[in-house]
Amino acid sequence: MEALFPDFLRGIVSAVMNVLLMLSLMQPKYSRRVTFIGGAAIVLLDFSVSCFCYFSYNLTLLTYLDVVLFTLLCFAAKPLFKDNFMQWLYSYMTVQNANVLAVVLSYDISRFFPSPAYANPAVRLALFIGIIILFRYWIRPLYRQAVNHWNIFFYVALCIFFLFAYYLLFRGEIITSLNENKIPLLLLCLLTVAAYGSMFYSLKRISKEYSLENENIKMKADRNLLQIATQSLNERMQLMDTYIGELSIQKHDTRHFNATILELLQTGNTDKAMEYLRSSLNRTQERPKNYCENSAVNAVLSYYISLAQQSGITCETKLNIPENLQTDSLELSMVMANLLENAVNATVRSAESKIQITAVFTGQLLIEIINPCNGEILFDENGYPVSREKDHGIGTKSVIAFCEKNGAQIIYSAADNLFHVRLIL
Repeated sequence: MEALFPDFLRGIVSAVMNVLLMLSLMQPKYSRRVTFIGGAAIVLLDFSVSCFCYFSYNLTLLTYLDVVLFTLLCFAAKPLFKDNFMQWLYSYMTVQNANVLAVVLSYDISRFFPSPAYANPAVRLALFIGIIILFRYWIRPLYRQAVNHWNIFFYVALCIFFLFAYYLLFRGEIITSLNENKIPLLLLCLLTVAAYGSMFYSLKRISKEYSLENENIKMKADRNLLQIATQSLNERMQLMDTYIGELSIQKHDTRHFNATILELLQTGNTDKAMEYLRSSLNRTQERPKNYCENSAVNAVLSYYISLAQQSGITCETKLNIPENLQTDSLELSMVMANLLENAVNATVRSAESKIQITAVFTGQLLIEIINPCNGEILFDENGYPVSREKDHGIGTKSVIAFCEKNGAQIIYSAADNLFHVRLIL
């Protein structure tokens, strides 16, 4: 019995480490408790068969039974994992290839120690621990990529699996095969390491190149978006300049008008003054309204509210936006322009004709715009509205870019035929 103790050590190491490696490579579907019970059952049955073979000292039979039983147990445990069948099969062959690699290397390395029987399980344990740490903590993301693209790498693992099986299962007694085929088996171990190493290295390089390509595409898209936003900004600035110019002219005319009325009244020419007032009332335009203290935002508000009123849209406003903000007022005004433009365009197409614009400042600026909407509004996975029309949605992207730059939060929602936008800055 004492003579079999090294064999028992070797058997328990192989059984436990194979299961741990399998759990490291695959994705468990259930809780840790359920996974632990399933793994423990595999270890117990596998070790029981190993003990039977050790008592009969038939290591060749053990090799056959170990492969067959472990395969059957893995098939039985397949429902415990999320991977589909082919992904699971690829991981199973990887576990078997790693197992044979550890068996071959531990056998050859243990020959250099004074007590090979005890050195074998110790070396095997060290090799398994190294493989598990390598897969679990260093190359697991790359391995999951390989599993997801199993059809590319499957045949490499399959060929290695069959080559190992040929030398260990079909070349006679296992110990004799390990001794007589030492060089081919070591070369096959080297080939296994090289094949898997090349696979992971290729995946790492491809992932890096893919990330760089995506970054370049994003930079190009951001550059195009910036050009479009700049063009839109220039157009809006021209409209604002026109509006501010008209406002200055109107103020200038109002000053002269008041001076004329005052002069007529001072000279006692009241009839002429009254006639002048009537004439002015007939041709005067609505005076621009001061909606908030921030001049840049106020110019945008004045323009789009005037535009909405010309389309028969009522605008309810309650705005408190101070002149001095930590955020650039010009950038904020462009955000307001995008939001108001979308609100006006949506309201024009709607049966309702009212837009609510609210801004509250309490150290933090909260802006809310509510407008009617027709039909279902589509949102992406981030909760941002998706435009159905081609070449639309640039304004929304510009708003999102502003929020990302300034750490702001933008919330879109739609309910009861009303579209809500809340900007927290």
